[in-house]
Amino acid sequence: MMKFKLYYLAKEEIKETTITGTNVKEIKEAVNAILLFNNALQIGCEYVGS
Repeated sequence: MMKFKLYYLAKEEIKETTITGTNVKEIKEAVNAILLFNNALQIGCEYVGS
């Protein structure tokens, strides 16, 4: 399992969430879903471990 922290801007607020997945495709899908759901702009994404 890979764990990433996603930072994004939604409703003029910087927010963060942790995403866990088994491969890069899962992580990308989760990031896209979060950004789309929150109508947000990605600020950054960092690897925090596995």
